[in-house]
Amino acid sequence: MVHTHRLANLKEIKDVNVTEEEIIELRATFISYFGQALMAKNDQKTIFNQIVKWAKESGEFASNLGISLSGALENTTYYRKFIWEVLKEEIRNHNIPTDTIFELITIIDPLLDKAVYVFSLTLCKYSSRNTTKSKECFP
Repeated sequence: MVHTHRLANLKEIKDVNVTEEEIIELRATFISYFGQALMAKNDQKTIFNQIVKWAKESGEFASNLGISLSGALENTTYYRKFIWEVLKEEIRNHNIPTDTIFELITIIDPLLDKAVYVFSLTLCKYSSRNTTKSKECFP
């Protein structure tokens, strides 16, 4: 779902050698961290660090593709919606109690918020560097 919605907006990306599979892998890795956090396969600090690392790498990657911050931030809505749609189905299928739902919120939202924050800072940092380099080439 996330990937299908966002592929429609890939026209803004520079013409570089990036395959659809690479983009899918990047997004799948991100989503998998939320599953790991909910399943407690790793401690929360480990997941947090993985999300921060992913966000930094993805921010640099997006900058190299020429993606704008506003375009990239649109993904947040798709990720959040996708994650909660999957969880909604599981909540219904397993009659998960309200207290547990609120526990899920306290796990997912801070991780997604941190990912967006780090991604944004990194994208801006690398975009700024690229702009500075462009200005040096074209005074």
